[in-house]
Amino acid sequence: MTTETKNRIIGAIIGDVVGSTFEFADRIAGRFKLFRSACSFTDDTVLTAAVADALLHKRTFADTICDWGSRYTYAGFGRSFREWKKRRKNDPNATNNSKGNGCGMRVSPIGFYASSIDEAMHLAKESALTTHNSPEGIAGAQAISGAVFMAREKCPKEEIKKFIEETFGYNLGLSNDGVRKFIKALDSDNRLHREREWAENTCPAAITAFLNSDSYEETLRTAISYGGDVDTIACMAGGISAAYYGVPEELIEAVAQYLPKDIIDIINEFDGLNLTNRNTPAQIDRWAKKGHVLVYGSGKEFTGKTKAGAPLRDNEPMGYIADRRFGGKHQLEGLAGNTYAIPTIGATQEEIAQAVERFAAFAGLHPELTFIVTNVGCSRKAGFPPSDIAPMFKSVADSPNVLLPREFREII
Repeated sequence: MTTETKNRIIGAIIGDVVGSTFEFADRIAGRFKLFRSACSFTDDTVLTAAVADALLHKRTFADTICDWGSRYTYAGFGRSFREWKKRRKNDPNATNNSKGNGCGMRVSPIGFYASSIDEAMHLAKESALTTHNSPEGIAGAQAISGAVFMAREKCPKEEIKKFIEETFGYNLGLSNDGVRKFIKALDSDNRLHREREWAENTCPAAITAFLNSDSYEETLRTAISYGGDVDTIACMAGGISAAYYGVPEELIEAVAQYLPKDIIDIINEFDGLNLTNRNTPAQIDRWAKKGHVLVYGSGKEFTGKTKAGAPLRDNEPMGYIADRRFGGKHQLEGLAGNTYAIPTIGATQEEIAQAVERFAAFAGLHPELTFIVTNVGCSRKAGFPPSDIAPMFKSVADSPNVLLPREFREII
């Protein structure tokens, strides 16, 4: 079943999430699986939400783009964007002359929002000026926004192609193999390497993926098959294709599992959906932000019968994320920075259950925080199977501010 709702920024966001695991891959071929455990939202999704936020709540593009970019520091923003944010602290009118495709990846909401092609062009330019104040950047934003608007209006593909080619000088006549060869040449030539993310190279590719496809899903697969900066190409192509074809319901439900609440809230408001996500994501590091608390297992290392050493993590990679991304500190139990420790290593089931009860009470007292629970107690160090640990979290299974691993929810 395909949705018929007018607004479809979810289509762009699905493209970003699906493309996230294929970015700059050497070769993408065959009937690949769209959603993988390693999928994640990137800066494309974050700034799509920012533009939608600006349109919905009458805020400036500069303010919302800076705000959302500061929320999700680890979403994959480029150096140019990070430098712009720093300059803006001292100069609210700071701009950037980037030629990159960030101008196009975020503008699908404008194409859905605009009441005319002229308004789509005007708003797209306004959205680009803060960070992509270059002829190429402005053109990229306008081309994607215009294509989304025309696709939404169900203009014939030949009409869309003609308008974009005549207005922006893009070559949209390449075959899919032709686009693949072009992008591969950019990737393989060190002199052209930085151009693989330029708007003038990737925006035409995204529009071509739409023009050369017969459905939303085929558009995504075509865009990803091109190689290069595929999360952004698929994001832009996904927005256009969603406007033209709609989006399969199963893909909408699937992508929600990779998105945090504030992004889902914007999607729901803009698209008229009712999505939720109660599961801990696989790629937790991108979720690091104020108000998100990482919940992990801990333990006390003993060097001898009485001498206690430093607290341990029951999952060292998660410990790295906790410290480097969430600002945590090695503690045995409780809140530190944006992390919460539950003693599991060397603890009995009863002791862990009691600690989980204390966590549940703490989470209930802090509805303003979102607690992202990892597979506490289930690592080799702690040694418990999920069937022993998951039932301990039953009391928070319906708590709106607690995310649980999918494996835990299936057991509960």
